[in-house]
Amino acid sequence: MQTEVPHVIGIDLGGYHVSAAVVNPEGHLIGISERTVERFRPPAEVLAILVSAAREALERSGLGHEAIRGIGVGLPGTLRPTEGLCLFSTILNWQDVQIRDPIQEALGLPTCILNNVHATAVGELSFGAGKDVDNFACVSIGTGIGGGVIIGGEIYRGDSDSAGEVGHITVDPDGPECVCGNQGCLEALTAGPAIARMAAESLKLGAQSLLTDMAAQSQPIRAEHVFRAAREGDALAIKIWEKVGRYLGLGIATLITLVNPRRVILGGRVSQAFEFFGPSLKEEVRRRARVVPRDFTEILPSPLGARASLLGSAATALAEARCREVATVPKTV
Repeated sequence: MQTEVPHVIGIDLGGYHVSAAVVNPEGHLIGISERTVERFRPPAEVLAILVSAAREALERSGLGHEAIRGIGVGLPGTLRPTEGLCLFSTILNWQDVQIRDPIQEALGLPTCILNNVHATAVGELSFGAGKDVDNFACVSIGTGIGGGVIIGGEIYRGDSDSAGEVGHITVDPDGPECVCGNQGCLEALTAGPAIARMAAESLKLGAQSLLTDMAAQSQPIRAEHVFRAAREGDALAIKIWEKVGRYLGLGIATLITLVNPRRVILGGRVSQAFEFFGPSLKEEVRRRARVVPRDFTEILPSPLGARASLLGSAATALAEARCREVATVPKTV
């Protein structure tokens, strides 16, 4: 019997990307493979990319298959982890898709799945800004927005494994339609596509901006263009990020009021712009979260960045592998 769990493979699937890496118990990435995925591709095609990325990560790590004890996959959506099933994902446009079994069969390794923002929270708990606190929340801002809540050092999943969906808090009843079918969700106002939409709408109205040239060079505008323009001092881009911060503050104030976390850790690719939206976010939280001590909850960007979900998926696979090995220890009389 193995007495330790040396390595696992962590996989993070987003709306447009796949990242896979071999990870050791200290959270070090030994081999990394990253792919771009065209959005809304058929599940079988995306699963084939996941398998290919995992194989490439293992090859780049220089380790053999026998060194790997399991695989953890983080992906957006409402899942049934015990069955390996994605019940519904607006980001991927999937419904009732079996995730675990095809990967497990293709790679010959025990595989587990979890919501990618739950994975982000586990990653912060294991290796990041949540290591020294028992109660915190993660909000991941990318193509969509999700949340994960750690209570008493454990991920809170909810009765249907869908706890923490902060992206679908309504912050503007008359706001734009969200991919979930609701109107005015936080995600519809502050996720990457919403930021791009705000920029495009402003340019159509004749706003002067560096984004005009960026739009001409690279279509369509994306949130990363708005970030880049803000770093160059563009007034329109800075104004957009301030508005994003105010909307995020509304949603996070609600989260703080309900959960009373010691920290809120912001992850996902959009969180790279924290320097531009952080001040207005914090000010909105101070205005709205009135029943908790002022500034009690620390709000900060993730030190793990875009790797948090991948590391959390790996940490979950490590924990499950340890449980399997403990279960195989012979009982002594």
